[in-house]
Amino acid sequence: MAVKPTNLRPLSETEERRTLATNLVPVADGIRQLATDFGARPYRVRLVWLQWTQAELDLQLVTPEEQPIAAEIGAGRAYVLRELEILPTPKVQSMAAVRKRLLRSGRTEDGTITVDRISRSFSEDVLTGLLPELRDPERPECLLPGIQFFWELQEDRPARWAPSGAGAPLLTDDRASRRKFNLVGVPHLSGGGAHWSVSLLLADGERGRDGEVP
Repeated sequence: MAVKPTNLRPLSETEERRTLATNLVPVADGIRQLATDFGARPYRVRLVWLQWTQAELDLQLVTPEEQPIAAEIGAGRAYVLRELEILPTPKVQSMAAVRKRLLRSGRTEDGTITVDRISRSFSEDVLTGLLPELRDPERPECLLPGIQFFWELQEDRPARWAPSGAGAPLLTDDRASRRKFNLVGVPHLSGGGAHWSVSLLLADGERGRDGEVP
């Protein structure tokens, strides 16, 4: 009968900080920055927290026969409470999954994308928006009432010169749209634990091209 090894155990917190994978995080981030410098990471990725000036109870019906239930939603005016750009710039697998649809109310977009090569210097709590100071003390896995969290992607492109009827070229405002996404599921460590990967679902209510809140 084979003898089972006796040293099977999980790593302690101190040992985890000293592993090769943990020590190589700065090296991996430096390599990812090279991809950005070469122009191979064309989408900037931000985490955004909005604060609403007040909260109100919105009565919603589950079915016409059932009694209304109260659901707390953001109300009033929203402003940017915090914004954090993910650096080094991660890799957006493909924006081809974002589809445009024409509805009676106008044109809209939907789709789910994957973002990976996210540095392990970020924690799962940060990627899910659960910053310690913004958590609800009574519900630690929820944000404080009136705070909204989402991801934001924007193509990184400069303003460009365009021909002008007057002869001299004009500098055009070619800033890209900021697309708003909600996290689907939970972030997971990929590549043998070398980086984070997340799935994002396109959402409505994106900010303006300058970052202004609608």
